[in-house]
Amino acid sequence: LVSSAMLKESQHLGMVQAGCELLMEISKCSDSARKDVTDSGGSKAILAGMKAHLSSDAAQVAGTKALYFLCESEGLVQSLCDEGSLSAVIASMQTHPGCLEVNIEGCRLIQRFCKICNDKKQLSESGVIPLVTEARGKHKMDYIIQTYGADILATLQSEIATN
Repeated sequence: LVSSAMLKESQHLGMVQAGCELLMEISKCSDSARKDVTDSGGSKAILAGMKAHLSSDAAQVAGTKALYFLCESEGLVQSLCDEGSLSAVIASMQTHPGCLEVNIEGCRLIQRFCKICNDKKQLSESGVIPLVTEARGKHKMDYIIQTYGADILATLQSEIATN
């Protein structure tokens, strides 16, 4: 119900934010709940909302957090990445380079992708390395961005070095 309402009303910012927050809370429950969210089109609704409201940092934060909690199920991570979650978080961070919360949530989700996705080459070729480097430069005093960013860069640079 939430997913279909979000897709139908994706131009309504309040619906997107509330829907993302609700799907995030559902996704915190269990692997089964996360699978239900994706099977019902929840990830597609989140991505549609993020795309429709790219200029809204609040929509980007809500969407990225919801995607992050869907990625708590390792079996869903690769499909979410392939479905467009990586592209969405990259667009979000590129659009809001000065927004601390967008960059924290973006780095947190990218770090999850780095840990679980099999195709590290896809991640490294997506523009993540310069994006994370820029986020770390803009938010030098934020421990979370520095920590996740360092882990992302180490993982991807190690992958590049071995290939």
